[in-house]
Amino acid sequence: MKLITLVLTLGLCACAESPPAIGPRAAVSNATADFGIIAACNAVSRRFEVRNAGGLPLQLDFAGGGCGIRATPAAARVLPGESATFEVGLDTCNLSGTVTRSIAVFTNDPTQRTLNLALRGRVDAEVAVVPPSMYLGHLRRGQDAVLDAKLLSQPGLSVRIASTDNPFVEAQVRPAARGTTAQRLHLRIRHDAPYGHFQAAVRLQSTGKQRPTLDVPVIGFVDQG
Repeated sequence: MKLITLVLTLGLCACAESPPAIGPRAAVSNATADFGIIAACNAVSRRFEVRNAGGLPLQLDFAGGGCGIRATPAAARVLPGESATFEVGLDTCNLSGTVTRSIAVFTNDPTQRTLNLALRGRVDAEVAVVPPSMYLGHLRRGQDAVLDAKLLSQPGLSVRIASTDNPFVEAQVRPAARGTTAQRLHLRIRHDAPYGHFQAAVRLQSTGKQRPTLDVPVIGFVDQG
């Protein structure tokens, strides 16, 4: 009887000494990469390493990249103690000034369901519109709408309206307002624009060599009067 009791006791101790498996754990040493100063339309790409610091496989899935940011590969399964490397790239053609863009990574780590990997730096553009796209919002048919954006250009460059692909948009480049240094992109949406989703593109032409043309999207809705 004493022998049986001893064996059972040792068995219980052995079970008690086995800790439960730790779930997947996503670890990133640096989630933001600085790409410094570059000219617009130059490619930006940085590598990020995600390590599985847990005891079960880690699943990583990238969200669809927006604002010109993307990642490859789009998904990975990382075993405990191992790492996965991702290439995160950014399209800088429609960017200017100091920018930060991030992409989300969904994980099965119960303590961190989403990771954000980011690129930041400064983009020097010969010509830029701020904001880069113009939102009309909801326009009641029968009313004109006016939109203005900053038009930034390097000294010595001239910018003009090359074309608009929508006959209901009138576009002008206007001089800087009093007390400011930036020109303005001035748009007028005509009162007889058709109902429904409104979309247009205004093309700017500059004397710059880096990117002589720049397309500015215009989106919104025209409601019934």
